[in-house]
Amino acid sequence: VLARLNNGNQVRTVLSSRTDAGVHALCNTAHVDLERGPEKEDLNPETIKNAVNHYVRKSYPLRIHTARRVDDRFHARRFASRRRYVYRIAANSKFPTVFEKDRSYNIAHKLDLSGMQEAVQVFLGSHDFTTFSS
Repeated sequence: VLARLNNGNQVRTVLSSRTDAGVHALCNTAHVDLERGPEKEDLNPETIKNAVNHYVRKSYPLRIHTARRVDDRFHARRFASRRRYVYRIAANSKFPTVFEKDRSYNIAHKLDLSGMQEAVQVFLGSHDFTTFSS
């Protein structure tokens, strides 16, 4: 879809965060660099948003919420000021609901909630993970 808007040239999409296989991202920020030829008028961000949403709606589980023109120096991953991760566990259930399929980790037995609450304390708050990045 974006290649059509970019004179037929391939478009590289840069996301603010990467996910592992089977992991879903919500509210991800991305950037693309589109270059229109001199004979073509610039597209406004609303047109780009609507075009992408129209063409991907049946093929991909994504939706563009907002599009805007940004400075050429903007980089979605490098300029991200924070990231929030949510991990979901469907516990004490042999079969997850259809709404949890592929969106949570299913555990068939009961969990030790007080032990988990004690252990999670080390993860709460803001942390600097730059040493783990490339």
